[in-house]
Amino acid sequence: AWIHDLVVQVFDEDIGTDDLIGESRLSLLPYMTIAPKNAKEEVLGLTQKNDTNCGELLLKIKFLPAGVLRVRCVSAKNLRNTMSMTGNESTIRQDPYLVLTIEGQCCSRTKRTHVDQDGGGDPEWNETLSLSLVDQYELKLECYDHDVVSSNDELIGSTVLSLLPAFKRGLVDSWFTLKKESIETGYIRDAGDVHLILDFDGPDGVKFPQYRVGIDAFDEKDRVNKIREQLKKLDREEAENANKDAVQLADRVLDKAKND
Repeated sequence: AWIHDLVVQVFDEDIGTDDLIGESRLSLLPYMTIAPKNAKEEVLGLTQKNDTNCGELLLKIKFLPAGVLRVRCVSAKNLRNTMSMTGNESTIRQDPYLVLTIEGQCCSRTKRTHVDQDGGGDPEWNETLSLSLVDQYELKLECYDHDVVSSNDELIGSTVLSLLPAFKRGLVDSWFTLKKESIETGYIRDAGDVHLILDFDGPDGVKFPQYRVGIDAFDEKDRVNKIREQLKKLDREEAENANKDAVQLADRVLDKAKND
C-alpha cells in the first residue's frame, strides 16, 4: 500500500538465480503533493543488507492522481437465452450478473454486480460499482448466467465501451448492446441490451486518460454536461413548484380562518 515505503531493487540477470545488486527504500507520501509536470529526477543510493554502498540509481517518480468512475448498473433487456429449451426469453430461468473490467498499462481492475436470481431476459440490479482510473479509457462489459450447480457460469454476451464520452461530458446515461459469437455458425449476434449510467469525476487540472499518446484527453473544463444542467434545472423547477404549492396552501388556510 502507498502508506508503506517503496522498495526499489536492482538485479543482475542470470541463467539460474538473479543476483541482487542493491536496493533502496523511500516513502511515497512526499510525491503525492507534487504535480506530475513538476516531478524531477533524483539519485537513490543502492545498498545491501550490510549497508554496503552498491551504486546509485537515477529515476523520476510521478504521482498520477486517479479519477473515479461510478457505474450504476440499472438493468438489462432481451438477454440471450442460455438455456437449451425454446420459449419466451422472459420466462427463462436465468440468473444474470455483470462483470466490469478496466485495463491499463500498469494494472487492471474488475468489479461485478450481485446475481439477479431468476432475472431471466430482463434482470434488474440497480447497483453502483466504483472504479479508480488513471490511464484506462475502455470498459469491458460482460454479462453472465450464474450456475449454482456446476459453478461454470456461461457468458451471455459482452462489449467494450469507450470511456472518452464520460471523460468529456461527466455523465453518460445509455443502453449498450451486448454481442455473442454463435458456436454453431460463428456469426456474431446481438445478445441483449444493458442500461448503464456512467458518472466520472477527476481532480481539477488533470486530463483523462493520462499518458495515452494519440488519444483525446479531457479535464474538468471540458465536462460541460448538458444532462447534469438539465437535472439541476429540473430540481430548481421542482423546488419552485413546491414553494408555489406551499404558498397556495397557506392562502387557503388564511382564507378559511377569515371565513370562520
